[in-house]
Amino acid sequence: MSYPTPLLLVNGVIHTMDAALPTADALALDRATGRVLAVGAERDVRAAVGIFAACEVLDLRGRVVMPGLTDAHTHLLGAAREASEVDLAGCADEVAAVARVAARAAQVPPGTWIRGRHWNQQFWPGQAFPTRALLDAAVPAHPVALWAHSQHVMWVNSVALARAGIDATTPDPPGGVIGRDAAGEMTGILYEMGATDRIDDAWEAESDIEEAELVALRATLLGMRARGLTGAHTMESGRSLAMMQRLHARGELPLRVRYYLRVRELPAARAVGLEHGFGDDWLRLAGIKIFADGALGTRTAALLAPFLGERDNVGLLTTPADQMERLVTGAVRGNLG
Repeated sequence: MSYPTPLLLVNGVIHTMDAALPTADALALDRATGRVLAVGAERDVRAAVGIFAACEVLDLRGRVVMPGLTDAHTHLLGAAREASEVDLAGCADEVAAVARVAARAAQVPPGTWIRGRHWNQQFWPGQAFPTRALLDAAVPAHPVALWAHSQHVMWVNSVALARAGIDATTPDPPGGVIGRDAAGEMTGILYEMGATDRIDDAWEAESDIEEAELVALRATLLGMRARGLTGAHTMESGRSLAMMQRLHARGELPLRVRYYLRVRELPAARAVGLEHGFGDDWLRLAGIKIFADGALGTRTAALLAPFLGERDNVGLLTTPADQMERLVTGAVRGNLG
């Protein structure tokens, strides 16, 4: 039987994260899987891998080796999309944010979706949420969807609302709220995923950008690996999982990814028999993600008392207790949690 040639690291300061052996000076790796074959003193490690005809030896010359880092909560496709979106971080007010969006609109054909993120009304005068009015005036020919920094609230214009089939008669969806003013007119603010999903679904259905997103996703993953990350836990839609699978099939998935389905995919996952652990060492289904409520910065976190200055706002319970119990029970019974 033939064995792949292992990689032997010697003369280093190797941190093991094992209290019984905190550091070592040698380490042997299986090059095919990346798994550790042996760790300890160089003489012992060489003896442990003696079954191999030869080893490739790398002299670390005193350098440090440590386990790769795992990002335990991220949104990988969302991070990849940021490179092509309008960055609204640091905008001093709503006017400044709209100006950045208008500048992008001048560069793309009418009708093209314009997406952005990282606006934060907490740092704007008065801390009031923006409205669609300025967006409509500055960008009347493009659908615009702008995520707040928290990613719990989306700011959109009238074109985007129309593309998503949202109008004044549309009721608040489960797990979300369509912002309205005192007169009942839509403000252009959508609260939580029940509402923001309508915009994302419309954008994904209209946009033929899959290959570009695959390139951006791989670049994001490579950038993470270059910074010492070897794994990530991501919580996103089925579109993200499909893209991860395509990269994996091409041999272009540079991190080990643990994937958490969004709760709206739970019925489909159960229907086809997907269970926790499905996949392999590089891409594996880990469970599901359920939001209980919103976020503090966007004033959608469910509180016991009203938000300061908003006596009628105690936040938004996106998943009431009885529904949470049903969802969790269903996930456990389906071995998805």
